[in-house]
Amino acid sequence: MDKKADATCAPGTAGCDIGDLFRLLGKVHVLDILHLFIWEAPGPRRFVEIQQTLGISPNTLSERLKSLVEAGLLSRTSYNEIPPRVDYEVT
Repeated sequence: MDKKADATCAPGTAGCDIGDLFRLLGKVHVLDILHLFIWEAPGPRRFVEIQQTLGISPNTLSERLKSLVEAGLLSRTSYNEIPPRVDYEVT
């Protein structure tokens, strides 16, 4: 049986496989990240802010944010600045 790693829900698609969505939401820290964005502090957040607030390792947080962006649950905006700035926000 071939299991997909992440949800394939994306803006502009006809839908989303519910199994993929549940697999994504079942990953460690995903619900913590969504809770932070939706209920605790709505609006754009930077990577470091999320990491400090939730106490998640940078590698794990990076993976989870990437999965949430690919699933269409978060948007990622990068700015051409020095030092580089990236904001994440709920879609």
